[in-house]
Amino acid sequence: MHHPGRPLLSFSIACLVGWRKLFAVVNGSPTLAERTALLGAGPLALSLAKEISSRPELGFRLIGFVADGAKPPAVLNGLDHIGDSQEIVAVVMAEQIDRLIVTMSEQRGRLPVEQLLELKARGVLVQDGPAFYETLTGKIPLESLRLSELVFGPGFFAPGGLLLYKRISSLLISLICLGPALPLMGIIFSHEFSTSRFQPLFARALSLLVAVAGLIVLAPVMALIALAIWFDSGKPILFRQRRVGKGGKIFTLYKFRSMKAAGNGNASGNGKIQPAQEMDERFTRVGRWMRRLRVDELPQLYNILRGDMHFVGPRPFMLEEEEEFAKQIPLYKYRWAVNPGATGWAQIHRPYCATLEDNKDKLSYDLFYIKNMSVGLDLLIIFQTVKTLILGRGAR
Repeated sequence: MHHPGRPLLSFSIACLVGWRKLFAVVNGSPTLAERTALLGAGPLALSLAKEISSRPELGFRLIGFVADGAKPPAVLNGLDHIGDSQEIVAVVMAEQIDRLIVTMSEQRGRLPVEQLLELKARGVLVQDGPAFYETLTGKIPLESLRLSELVFGPGFFAPGGLLLYKRISSLLISLICLGPALPLMGIIFSHEFSTSRFQPLFARALSLLVAVAGLIVLAPVMALIALAIWFDSGKPILFRQRRVGKGGKIFTLYKFRSMKAAGNGNASGNGKIQPAQEMDERFTRVGRWMRRLRVDELPQLYNILRGDMHFVGPRPFMLEEEEEFAKQIPLYKYRWAVNPGATGWAQIHRPYCATLEDNKDKLSYDLFYIKNMSVGLDLLIIFQTVKTLILGRGAR
């Protein structure tokens, strides 16, 4: 039978797709793009040049860069040196620049403030480089970050209302998900559950409870996972690991065990924890499936109930990793300024971190979140996380 609403739905989808493609073509046209220049030739200028050049759909056309110095670079990521900052008004007017992005790392005493104000009065859009980079990428530029920006800027201080919202929302969602299973939480998170005869009895009782109640949301899934792990690779069911929380406080994080029990899940069996790899041989058959669907993370709802974590925040990592990164990466300890989360801004923007450089990039996202923490940003992260889970991206 022909449904009268289908042609309208198809037409709407076609119009939406067509509009997005038309917008991308028009916005990326060199003729219509904003003529843009950079003031400065430091690391931030290089990062911005790479970002803007790789994303023509943003509607910016980089003309060149303005820089001082005895020997300013002739080329910056393919951009030409078009003049010195003392002559910036004449250079900008001659090149017909619409937008000037200030990226000078040492601005005090060197920044041509009067000339920039004159350019602004003439209709040129003058923008702060770090702020523009944050808007463009959703992360903080670590290479040019000054601590004074964090001291006098927003973030790193959560109002009481925001903290109350985060705590209450985390508790409510955890209670909704695990409420029917709370009487059994003392068993599943006890040491005896992983080592005694009560393990199969619990799994059977929980499955029966789920079938009878019919209203449990995640408890049935957790019961099935526990049984699958037990049948596939035996005990223990849960994996416990020390993680770093707010203020550097150590807490125990719970997950479903996805790796072989021998050697505590380590490749060498020497007791030293090693991060999971893409095709890690330590994964069990069920563990690989759990990782792909991310259901191994479900027991962390218990950590949220305890107050160790929030739903949204910088992802907590192993104590050994955190200590090592804090020694090697400047400002790393500032990601401990807030409660860690089950998901975060860094998790939805970049894949799994495997190298020191990856973790430096992840830190820039974490600091951006802490600086701009809000209810709206949390909701956006939750929405993006759900979309990622549905599409099955980024799991290891």
